[in-house]
Amino acid sequence: MPIIRLFVTKVCLVSMMTAFAGSAIAAPFGVAMGTKVSDLKVQKDLGEGLFAVLPPTTNPNLVRYYVYATPKHGVCNVSAGSKSSFDSVLARSLLDDLRKLLTVKYGSAKPEVDKFDVAWFDKVVGKPDFDEQASHWSGNLPDDIRRITLKLSKSSEGFSVHIKYAFDNESSCYLWSPENEATGL
Repeated sequence: MPIIRLFVTKVCLVSMMTAFAGSAIAAPFGVAMGTKVSDLKVQKDLGEGLFAVLPPTTNPNLVRYYVYATPKHGVCNVSAGSKSSFDSVLARSLLDDLRKLLTVKYGSAKPEVDKFDVAWFDKVVGKPDFDEQASHWSGNLPDDIRRITLKLSKSSEGFSVHIKYAFDNESSCYLWSPENEATGL
């Protein structure tokens, strides 16, 4: 049984490396900062600027994709989540594999969290009832990326892994509202 698990892990790792490194579009999941929602394959409008989408580039281990966007700024962040599993060892293995790939591409993770990141995950994933494992990248990131967050979360459906790429325009997006635009604020 351990040999099969090792084989499956290696196949998943190669698939993820291909998806992350071999993408013809350099932006995360092929979605660049400022992309208009109308240019994406929207599966569902979740309200308040959050959309479930099918991005141009997907990863076989990630099954849910989201963008947060405003009419003025376009896409402000793009995120993805794995299937939920009651096998915490499998979910942690995926988290570790993704962390390794992100470290190869973006360097070492940094211990950083900000209020926008926490608020976003609380909204999409729900408030956690256990100590989450998370890694953060920030600094000199390419493709207009301001921050990357990789988290292992637990819900009533089990454990899942979530990754979020926040673009340089994200804070402006969260502060923007149609009312502010209309009143000149």
